[in-house]
Amino acid sequence: AAQSDKGTGVLALVCLDLRTRGKIGHLGMCGTNGKKLPALREHMSRVLGDAYEDIDPTVIETFPRDGIVKRDAYKEAAAAFKPGDLAII
Repeated sequence: AAQSDKGTGVLALVCLDLRTRGKIGHLGMCGTNGKKLPALREHMSRVLGDAYEDIDPTVIETFPRDGIVKRDAYKEAAAAFKPGDLAII
């Protein structure tokens, strides 16, 4: 996978921790280029899932689907959520 220029960050870690504690339900992450998402998920698994106990980045649903470039993917993401869910857009 491609190397990421992003560090570990804190937003995904906090959201995943809150999900583990039952404070957040459905987690999603939205961008515009689904061609980048597989590498991003691998990066998150490495820097979060492998580093922190009980943190599982694979539970984050990503928009758009892998391989799809879609500038308005946020619309699909918003439609997939209900009150209590969280989308990282």
